[in-house]
Formats: sequence, C-alpha cells, structure tokens
Amino acid sequence: MRVLLSRKIQSGELVPGDKLSELAVCSELGISRTPAREALLQLASEGVLEYISRRGFRIKNFPEAEKLEVYAVIEILDALAAKLAVEYINDGCITSMMECADMIDVTIKYKNYHDYYHLQRKFHDTYRDICGNSVLQKQLRDLLDSFVPHLYAKTPDDRLFKAFSESNSEHRRIINLFQERNAQGLFDFIMNVHWSTKYKEMI
Repeated sequence: MRVLLSRKIQSGELVPGDKLSELAVCSELGISRTPAREALLQLASEGVLEYISRRGFRIKNFPEAEKLEVYAVIEILDALAAKLAVEYINDGCITSMMECADMIDVTIKYKNYHDYYHLQRKFHDTYRDICGNSVLQKQLRDLLDSFVPHLYAKTPDDRLFKAFSESNSEHRRIINLFQERNAQGLFDFIMNVHWSTKYKEMI
C-alpha cells in the first residue's frame, strides 16, 4: 500500500500540499482502515507526509536543496546499477528499453505526464532489476519511492516536455552503450549527463 501511494505522488496524481485521510485512501485503493493507516504512518515516518493533528496527513513539499542532495545520491547509485548490469544484459532487456523509449516519445507528443513517469521508471528498472546487487536495488527503490516531485508536474507545459524529450534522447544513448557493453561509459554518461540537474526548478 505504501508503494502504491508513493507511486501516485511521484507520478503527479498527488502533489505537495494535497491532504490525505484514511477514509480517502480506503476508498481510492479499496482497502480497510488498518493497512491504509499503516501506509500513511510509514510514509510520514519516511518524511514524505506530514501528520496534521486531527486533520490527517499532507504531502510534504521538499526544499530544492534537499532534493538536489537526494539526486546526488541517486545519480551515483543508478550509474553503478547500469555499470553492473552490463554483465547480465540480454537482447530481451535491450528490446524492452527500446520499446519504452518509443512509447515515451508518444507520451511527450501528447503531453501525458502520468504515462511518461511510469515508462521512464520502467526503462531504468529494466537494468536496475538485473544489476545483481540486492543492497543497491533496495537503496535505489527506497530513495525513488520517497521522492516528492515538483508541483510543476501537475501543470506541464512545453518547457517541461522539451526537457523530457532531451532526457529520452539520452535514454537512447544509454541503450547504445548497453549494446556496446560499455560499462564505464554507462557509468560516466548516466552520472554526469543523464542525471545532471539542467532544470533545477523542475525537480
């Protein structure tokens, strides 16, 4: 339940400032109050939600400096996951990433942030899931699932999707590097280019 709520936050369905109650979560996810409350309390303990006495929970708005600190850790872990995954990558994984990149182009064309988010997560999870290091995988999941994106995601405009288009071009470069089995090239590109914060205000 925690992961489902976390993904709704990351995909822009729920944004900083939105209030959540046990009853609303029960209705949305079709669950009883006990697992709903446990999920809300867990997200609150992780700093994703703020508890408001007698009023429920509210999605926390993280300051830019804190988000940049999280990004700095994610970029290293993600780059390492890609480097390690070179040993295990196969044609099926390459094809899956290609399909994701193609579908991402469609989401950009129609300015569909929700589907864009899920597809780019699937793209990266393809190599994260085969990197062979369970500790690294857990750390990445925990960081990504606790990250609250900018409110900007709920009101996308041309500049946002221009940034997404650039990012998807980088996805295709990542695919090429996997095809070349270039482990160090992947590490350097993902850390220094793909995760670089060119649009800090959009984080």
